[in-house]
Amino acid sequence: ANHTYNHPNLIELEQKDPMQVRREITQCTTAIRNAAGTPPVYFRAPFGAFPPESIQIAAQDGMSIMRWTASFDSLFGFQRASEEQAVQVPTEAMQHFVDALQSGDIILIHDHLRSAVNLEAFMNLAEKKGFSFALPGHELSSEALAKATPRLGDPNND
Repeated sequence: ANHTYNHPNLIELEQKDPMQVRREITQCTTAIRNAAGTPPVYFRAPFGAFPPESIQIAAQDGMSIMRWTASFDSLFGFQRASEEQAVQVPTEAMQHFVDALQSGDIILIHDHLRSAVNLEAFMNLAEKKGFSFALPGHELSSEALAKATPRLGDPNND
């Protein structure tokens, strides 16, 4: 997935330098193509900030837009300082997060240590509530991807 080259807020960047939005996306696509030998399939704007031009650029490059409806980072108060700490989420907070989920939600989970430490507990609680999981591209996730808009947590969180 393309997440831009330098991770800027694209809405803010578009206001300052609209051409830089295109450069951020195309430079990342080039880097992924060079490293992986194939272009990215998805585009997820940092912070969920999708100016219209970014959606057009992604579509022109054959990428699907990746949004989310719930952010796992909300369990950590969106504190970047704790990303690589083994922070254990209290069961009550985790249960509250799971109880707020709805069928078809797309959950943003960053690959940080704190996420890894809590992922099994989250998945167990969600599965007990009857949820199952599918990766992007799976037939069950296609409809959810098309309608996803941030709902849980801070929509400006990356």
